[in-house]
Amino acid sequence: MSSVLALDMASGREDRFGSKYLISATQYGLNAEGPLGDAGNFIYSIRRSFLDLIFEANGLPFVPTYTDWNFIANYDVTPSDKLFILGIGAYDEVNRDQSSLEKRVFNAGIMDNSQNRWIGGLNYRHLLGNGYLDFTLSTNYTDFQFSQVDSGRVEYFRSTATEVENNLKLQHFWRLNNRM
Repeated sequence: MSSVLALDMASGREDRFGSKYLISATQYGLNAEGPLGDAGNFIYSIRRSFLDLIFEANGLPFVPTYTDWNFIANYDVTPSDKLFILGIGAYDEVNRDQSSLEKRVFNAGIMDNSQNRWIGGLNYRHLLGNGYLDFTLSTNYTDFQFSQVDSGRVEYFRSTATEVENNLKLQHFWRLNNRM
């Protein structure tokens, strides 16, 4: 069994700069988009949780937080040469209030789970008469850190895993005839 996932990326505004502020029950953020010179555009988005305020208001001694962002840019170098840039990042962590014995006992049952993820890519596309040639350079970075401490603040479990993947890809797409 296999599957295919195809994503269509939106393009940013080309006429002027625009932005939108976001706020919801658990997060806030900013979206921005606009032109890059006369031949390109971008979209940028960032958001952060404010679960720390909600958890602290409810007296919970642990706080999961996250921040993530994404960026995409398109630029027409020439009528037949195009450049695409993509960046995605996320930072997640659990903060603990260890100020009292009661909070340390509560937190002893909760594993710290911090994660960092970054993805970046650059694609150069040259349009041909019957297709196009893509040259893509990308990197994926993931860092997981798990730990657990007892009520005496002694760490008794730790696991760290970091993965980095770099890719360089050249693809040629062509159309056999105008009907295909």
